[in-house]
Amino acid sequence: MATRKSGTPVPETEEMELKPEKDSAAEMQAELERLRAENERLRMNSVAAYGAAGAKSDIERVQEACRSAAEKGLDSWEVKISVRAPRRPAKEDPFYWLSVNGRTIQVPANDKYYELPLPFAACLTDMIAAEWLAADYSDSIENYDPVTNPKKE
Repeated sequence: MATRKSGTPVPETEEMELKPEKDSAAEMQAELERLRAENERLRMNSVAAYGAAGAKSDIERVQEACRSAAEKGLDSWEVKISVRAPRRPAKEDPFYWLSVNGRTIQVPANDKYYELPLPFAACLTDMIAAEWLAADYSDSIENYDPVTNPKKE
């Protein structure tokens, strides 16, 4: 038997028999439905709730601030704007990591407003909007059935 540098023996490998986790198709389907329901619950608590609570107003405020800073010739890093960082599902990272032009910050995802420099505020609102659109797209294709609803070409 081989030994490690510390002197402990290395166990011999045994052949493992691969077994399916679920015994029947019905159990696998039930598990899939449970996971879909859990995913929907988490999504509704994070991104969709943010959209209902004023994501568009945050996005519009940041876009307007970007336009006015550019028109006035201000340094965008000096302009600060208040943006809401929505809560994330428990299994995800509790921070938003934002990186713009080599500068990186982390913003806690605890459903509060933070004063951020304009480039970071734009990055955060763009990221939230992308998550929001991805969730909407995911919902639109989840119920798509090519047999009953064929694509029109």
